[in-house]
Amino acid sequence: MTFLQKLSTSRPELLYIVRGEDAGKHCWHYILVDKMKVEAFKKDLKAAGIYLSQYGKILVSGWGENPPEDIDTKIKAEYS
Repeated sequence: MTFLQKLSTSRPELLYIVRGEDAGKHCWHYILVDKMKVEAFKKDLKAAGIYLSQYGKILVSGWGENPPEDIDTKIKAEYS
């Protein structure tokens, strides 16, 4: 299962956090989605085996259900 959250920033249509599973482990990814690919990104997220890098730039990824607080703070400060 994939969980998508649009973040409130100066570029809200572009910065997302995606939570899901990879090889049975929880993971998360901050991604800047190319503006012209947002609709395809949202649609394709429902499919299994999506390659996030096809839709934009992956800023940072990690294991677990949520990013560490320091990374969350840094991303929001840098892209707000």
